[in-house]
Amino acid sequence: MKSLRSTLGLLFAIVLSAFTSPATAADKQFSISAKTFTGAGVSIGTVIPTGTAAPTVLLIDFSNQSPPNTNSVFKSVQLAVPLDVSYRILSGTTVNTGSCGPPPTNPAAPNAGPGGTLAQNNLNGVKVGGHFCLYLSVTTSSNACTAVNWQGQANTGTNSGNGTPFLDVATGTAISTTQTTDGCTGILGCDTGNNTGGVYGSVAFGQTVVTGGSPGFGIARGANTNGNASYWCRTNSRSIRQTRQTRPLASP
Repeated sequence: MKSLRSTLGLLFAIVLSAFTSPATAADKQFSISAKTFTGAGVSIGTVIPTGTAAPTVLLIDFSNQSPPNTNSVFKSVQLAVPLDVSYRILSGTTVNTGSCGPPPTNPAAPNAGPGGTLAQNNLNGVKVGGHFCLYLSVTTSSNACTAVNWQGQANTGTNSGNGTPFLDVATGTAISTTQTTDGCTGILGCDTGNNTGGVYGSVAFGQTVVTGGSPGFGIARGANTNGNASYWCRTNSRSIRQTRQTRPLASP
């Protein structure tokens, strides 16, 4: 009988562990997201334009998305920087009420990278629903106008890698991923490829149709939607085909 009680007790402990472990992991959830701005503070979506003359301001937002009524606080973060990006840390601020503030303007040139891993330790605790707002001055060596990954981690410990890791709210892994589009020129054309105008001409985010060939052919700008400017390629005088959606950038 004593042996039976011991066996039942062990089985109960195993079952209890099976039910409680996933819940404990799910108590600590986060995500990261990216936004970019010109040096004057104008939003440009997630684009880091090509060239190094004028740094772009990048916001990486570490968001605590743990369930309500949980005591889940992260106090350190890490960020893996893509190999094409050089950077400088401009500021890092915990915001537990509201969202990240406006970006710094007139950013200094990058002083680290390209690539690498940066850590922010001993943070003011980022509570449920809060944000750690990391602003960087960035440039890219790319001219490919392609999406690249940024990967972040968050921990309960005051030093990166210590304590309990937070899990990405979507994937359930300890790494959260966001993207920027690096190496764009800010020139649109009715042709494939970056920095090419094609046979119908191109315009650096103009407001009117650019003619090349028959009148009325070329690029037209459509309405703004959620901060995005829609550009259209007019392939003949009666039909318009949308080729891409992008944010307004100054040409280099």
